[in-house]
Amino acid sequence: MKGQIFRLIAIVVSLNMFAFRGYAQNAKEVSIELAGIQQPGFQGDYKHPSKLVTATLEDELKKAGITKGKKYKGFKKYEGVNFPALSDNKVDVYTKVKGKKNTAYVQMLVSTGYDNFINMQKDAALATKSINFLNKLNEDAVAFQAAIDLEAQKAALKKAEEQHKKAEEKQAKALKEQDEARKKAEAERLRLENLKGQNMNK
Repeated sequence: MKGQIFRLIAIVVSLNMFAFRGYAQNAKEVSIELAGIQQPGFQGDYKHPSKLVTATLEDELKKAGITKGKKYKGFKKYEGVNFPALSDNKVDVYTKVKGKKNTAYVQMLVSTGYDNFINMQKDAALATKSINFLNKLNEDAVAFQAAIDLEAQKAALKKAEEQHKKAEEKQAKALKEQDEARKKAEAERLRLENLKGQNMNK
C-alpha cells in the first residue's frame, strides 16, 4: 500500500514538472505603476493559482532571510535587504501577486536605493538576475506544490495505516471474544452433561 502511494506521488510530480517546465520562461521587463508613477520593473506569468505563487514567492524570500515586508501602495516592500539571487549589495524590492483561479502574475520592482529602479539600460546584470528569478519561480512553485502534495499523501497514508491497525485490533478482539464465548458455551455444556449424568445415577 505504502509503495503504491509513493509511486503515485512520483508519477504526479513528474507529470507536473513536465507540464510546467517550459512555462513562465517569459519573465520580461515592463513598466509598472507605483504610487501613481510609471517605473521600470519586471513581470512573470504563471499557470498556477495566485495562492500557490504567493506562498512560493514568500518561501523563496524567506530562504534568503527576507521576511519583514511592509505594505506599500498595493505592493509588498522589502527595504534595504540582502538578496543574493539578485545582487551582492543591498536592494529595495517591491512585489505584487495577482491572479485568477489557475493563473497568476508577479510584478517586481528592484531599486538600488532612493527609488532608483533598475532596468536593462541602468543595470543589465541586476535586471537579468531579476528576470531569471521570476522565471525560476515557476519551477519553485511546482516543487512547492509537490512538497505540499507529498505531506498530504503522507498524512493520508498514516491515517490509512492507523485505521487498518484499528480494524485489525477490532477483528482480533472480536475473535478473542468469540473464542471465549465458545469456551464458555462448551464448559456450560459439559457442566450440564455432568449434572445430567449425576442425576441419572441417583
